[in-house]
Amino acid sequence: MSNSGFTFRRVREEMIENLLEMGIKDFRVLDAMAQIPRHIFIDEALRSRAYENRSLTIGYQQTISQPYIVAKMTELLIAHTSGRGHIFKNILELGSGCGYQSAVLSYFSEEVNAIERIKPLVSKSRENLSELKIFNVVVKHGDGYQDWDNKKQYEGWELNFFDNAKNFRNYQWKLIKDKIKKKILEVGPGNCVFLERYYKISKEIFLFEPSESLSIKLSSKIENFKEVKLIKEYDNSNYDTIIYLDVVEHIEDDQNEILSAYNRLNKDGNLIINVPAFQFLYTDYDKKIGHYRRYSKSSFKRLLENLDINNFSMSYFDSIGFCLIFFSKYLAVSNKVNLQGGVKLWNFLIPISKILDIFLSPFIGKSLMVIIKKD
Repeated sequence: MSNSGFTFRRVREEMIENLLEMGIKDFRVLDAMAQIPRHIFIDEALRSRAYENRSLTIGYQQTISQPYIVAKMTELLIAHTSGRGHIFKNILELGSGCGYQSAVLSYFSEEVNAIERIKPLVSKSRENLSELKIFNVVVKHGDGYQDWDNKKQYEGWELNFFDNAKNFRNYQWKLIKDKIKKKILEVGPGNCVFLERYYKISKEIFLFEPSESLSIKLSSKIENFKEVKLIKEYDNSNYDTIIYLDVVEHIEDDQNEILSAYNRLNKDGNLIINVPAFQFLYTDYDKKIGHYRRYSKSSFKRLLENLDINNFSMSYFDSIGFCLIFFSKYLAVSNKVNLQGGVKLWNFLIPISKILDIFLSPFIGKSLMVIIKKD
């Protein structure tokens, strides 16, 4: 064994000891990471730092996540299992970068389907995995929306799929961008699809994500945005903009949540709330993903009046989405189009929805947008 090989093995063992001290307890994760040489995935100039608990550049303005992030995400993924070896049939990874996380996941799944949008990184990750003789990872060049096998089902894929519905997200952004200013807090940001856009408006960005697994993913995402802060609990800070995008419907005591957020606004600040519209559209899918309810203008208005909040505006949007859900629920077409196909169709039709909303938004829409101004 060469001296460099011995040195890398020793520092890799130190990395595992550090992960133990940092709270990673699942021996299966530690065992997998002990067998994977992280320095292979890093440019030679940085290899001496490969086993430090820090993210490192891999080019193209991307980084390899710090070992703790990789370990924690993997630990959360397998937490509900007890077996060893390939305990999953398929795992989907979006944004696979240089392939290090894919390599770790390869120990736990018969097949890992990895998608990366930056083509040179696709080539790099394939070379890295091939060098380590890891053959159960399939790396594909794509954007995570069109470019995957829709015949396969992956647990937890829905959030990423909706986040990549670009037409809808662009429409949603158009509705809120002029209301966002100065010090920003987003509650329940999930993958925080608008992070880059927030960053162009303000560098004072705070994210509060109650889900531990999503919080871990966010920690990795914000590494390139040094001023962005991921907070673990509410404090007494005030903000100029507080944002809830498809979050309030997941909160049982929605009234108290809105009041608490309103009280954290600075004078003339905006509370932006996007929720699903119309309780008669409530489906089994709403229940599956943890929606307590859907809202109408009248029900949300009553909620705000109970809180003595009077300075607000609200409007429905996405009339096409309304029609698709209505037909799916009441004309029994849901079995003919799977969720993935339905979301693709809906996103494709968003430009038509934007036109129809000029006339229909006072009356119908898949979603309700509420803007509350602090007096």
